[in-house]
Amino acid sequence: MLENRPKYVFLYMTHPKLFHGLHLLVALVLFSCGKSSSGGESDNEGYTFVLLDSFQVDYPKEIHGAAFQDSLGVFYNFRDVSFTTFDSNGDIVMEKIFPEEGEDGLGYVSGLKMKSPSSILVQTLLGEIALLGDSLNLLEKVLLPFDAGTPNLRSNIKSLDIHGDDVYLYYPGRGGRNPLEKGYFKENRLLERINLQTGEMVPVFNLAPDSKFNQDLYFEEPYLHVAIHETAVYVAFDNEPIIYRYQLSDTDALPTVIPLHAARFIEVSGQPIPLGNIEGVYPGLIEGIFPFESGIAVVYGEGLDKEEVEKLATLSPKYVKSQQKNWLKIYDNEKGWYGEIPIPARIAALLGFDNPEKEFFALRNEELFGANLGSVTIYRCRIEKLVEGLN
Repeated sequence: MLENRPKYVFLYMTHPKLFHGLHLLVALVLFSCGKSSSGGESDNEGYTFVLLDSFQVDYPKEIHGAAFQDSLGVFYNFRDVSFTTFDSNGDIVMEKIFPEEGEDGLGYVSGLKMKSPSSILVQTLLGEIALLGDSLNLLEKVLLPFDAGTPNLRSNIKSLDIHGDDVYLYYPGRGGRNPLEKGYFKENRLLERINLQTGEMVPVFNLAPDSKFNQDLYFEEPYLHVAIHETAVYVAFDNEPIIYRYQLSDTDALPTVIPLHAARFIEVSGQPIPLGNIEGVYPGLIEGIFPFESGIAVVYGEGLDKEEVEKLATLSPKYVKSQQKNWLKIYDNEKGWYGEIPIPARIAALLGFDNPEKEFFALRNEELFGANLGSVTIYRCRIEKLVEGLN
């Protein structure tokens, strides 16, 4: 059901060199041996989602990756291997086209994160990590020492982040292991840490006992969100409603566990044999995690049950995702979760969310408004307090 997502989040392509001709999908309990956080729901609703205004970017291509930081954004298109930066007025700042492969190549980008207007972190399906500067110049590029162990990688997933010269990323495949194997996550570290200066790469962070991936069952293959704020690394499986907070200072320690406490989050049950999604549901998925000084924001879709999916069978698949409810939820380290904030259906992805007090941006779901006629609409948004909440 993942292919039902908007076209600028996912795409299909085949690349024999990468994965031997496989058809690829490429393209946003309270007990533990570690620390846990009950993260219970706050007594008040807390916030509401507000669309302030919008602007258009003159961009006629499909968007296969997007990021935003402060007043500058970037789009990536895999067909011509181009990166295009734009500002919050909608003006194109710069465009640069790269070779697909080679020393200066950046083809088949699967991860894109903007750390500042002068720092763009990139991950490619060719096993490369790169850092771009403010002129889209290639500052650093490191080739990972082993092949990815999965045939399915999701485009524009924020599965990497950087702290100093160290990049923390989800890149399964060490020792020839594959995350489709039963028990993969409990038997292997979750992330890899690679130093951009030395190229040294080591596995870090263990699976928490709270995770469903400890069960001796097969699950739908997850993708991992990774986000760093100061000394904390936040990790979330997209198909599990839990956030894990690790510390950079101790990569062997178990994380603080923060259950999402979603009112509804449809999961595909684990199976003793790899049968896939036999329940016919559209699963709930975490679309993004955004840490800030006092907590974290989480964006997720709650999914659709089998009956709801069957009622939508006559619709074009591109509309199915918009039929579920999508939420933004704020967690405060001291107060726990605030209530779920509904995200308007017209929004496809949040960009540049720094904290609940600042404005941010969001991509419009162009599929709901007809074909892209040469421009992309971006909303300027904020969340407003309904009552006294975070300070």
